[in-house]
Amino acid sequence: MAQIPQFLFACQEEVNSDVTFFSLPPQPQNVAENAPPAATNQVMHLPLNAVDDSNVKFNSIRGFVCFIYQRRLVDGNIEHVQMICKPSTQESSILPTMNTTRVRMMSYYGYDEVNNQLKVLSMTWQNGMNFDDHQVLTYGPGNAWRTIGCDVPHHSSKKGICFNGVLYYPAIDMSTGHNMIVCFDVKAEEFRILPAVIMEGMIEAVKHGSFINYNGRLGILESENMLGVDNTSTHFTMWLLNHATQVWTDHIHEFPASFEDTVGEALLRFDGMISLTNEVVFSSYYPSNPFYLFYYNIVTNTFRKVKIEGMEAYNYRYTCLN
Repeated sequence: MAQIPQFLFACQEEVNSDVTFFSLPPQPQNVAENAPPAATNQVMHLPLNAVDDSNVKFNSIRGFVCFIYQRRLVDGNIEHVQMICKPSTQESSILPTMNTTRVRMMSYYGYDEVNNQLKVLSMTWQNGMNFDDHQVLTYGPGNAWRTIGCDVPHHSSKKGICFNGVLYYPAIDMSTGHNMIVCFDVKAEEFRILPAVIMEGMIEAVKHGSFINYNGRLGILESENMLGVDNTSTHFTMWLLNHATQVWTDHIHEFPASFEDTVGEALLRFDGMISLTNEVVFSSYYPSNPFYLFYYNIVTNTFRKVKIEGMEAYNYRYTCLN
């Protein structure tokens, strides 16, 4: 049975500082626009020892939070560190070093629904931008990286989403220069190109939008402005894929009249979708305090916000819907 997700927040004082995780219990449904503040609980703290210009990149899947950062070794060299943690159980581990000396990499995280396994897909490149080295690690003690083949020449620097055992992420076809969506079968460890045609009107959505899972369908949320959503925004677009026909449809959602006053001076970003309540979730990223979650119901066209308390000491927050 579907459940309201619990929120996790990965928080940092600065972009290269240690990470502290806070949890927020599932929030009540159908509350008023002026909902009471919600309090978070600190659940985990991780020291990183990251270099000054390290930009920690967070991803979340099935209660796991996965991220990459850079640290300086004793000999002065810098290495990429991939870490996975599960704040609900206080578990964390640094992944084994990949079988490569390259420093440029992109990692994705997928879940094998059949075998209940979390897998890490990491790809590196050397000359040009084409991913030409593809490695997979099954998360667990004693497991090692395995090199796999890929017949889809591509490059990507954007996050994707995994559901129903398939990882989807936007990419550039290096043989044509066209935008595409790559599908990675997590169990079979095989790549393919999503056959659905990317229409001209949705190219920017594929390049800059946020991928979501809406009731088992791949979706993309696209704002009017690439920087996010603010009080001048009038709508956003949700692109939804019909997996049977491989056809995209666009749905334009107009914000209600109360939107401008509700948002105030905040700048918002998409955090995901709660299918059970038909709500798109946004969070405020500027100013850093106070911090709010915003919910837009695509069925009732209602918009509400909730002030989130307990993380005021942190300037950077990444929201995870578990």
